[in-house]
Amino acid sequence: MSLRTTQSGDQIVSKGLTVNQMMLMQAKHGDAFTAILHSRPVACFGAVHIWNGVEEVWLYMEERGREYKKTLTRAAMNYIDFRVISQNLHRVQITVRCADMRAVRWGLALGFTIDGMMKSYGPDGSDYYLMSRT
Repeated sequence: MSLRTTQSGDQIVSKGLTVNQMMLMQAKHGDAFTAILHSRPVACFGAVHIWNGVEEVWLYMEERGREYKKTLTRAAMNYIDFRVISQNLHRVQITVRCADMRAVRWGLALGFTIDGMMKSYGPDGSDYYLMSRT
């Protein structure tokens, strides 16, 4: 996805919303956590309740976080397992930009399968996969 940047340096992801605004909106509707590395945030992740038994998990990670992919993958698996058990979920889903093969592979490594492609779903008109763990 091509992100625009405001004069203050914030990235805009959708209809004028910055990444920070988007994360705040998602955090209002579910859990949100921040991973800190050397006193600076490296990743934010959480879950949004869709309806009983279904949640969508999300992640925003800066490039430094990719140096710790095993640790973050283990943390993501534990978090998803915790959500499934604590919220009695029968489905957890993610949306992943089709062109971001690194993210698609990570979703598969976390146990998600591709349910289908959502054409022109992204704010820039890009295609996304809907992936789930049931």
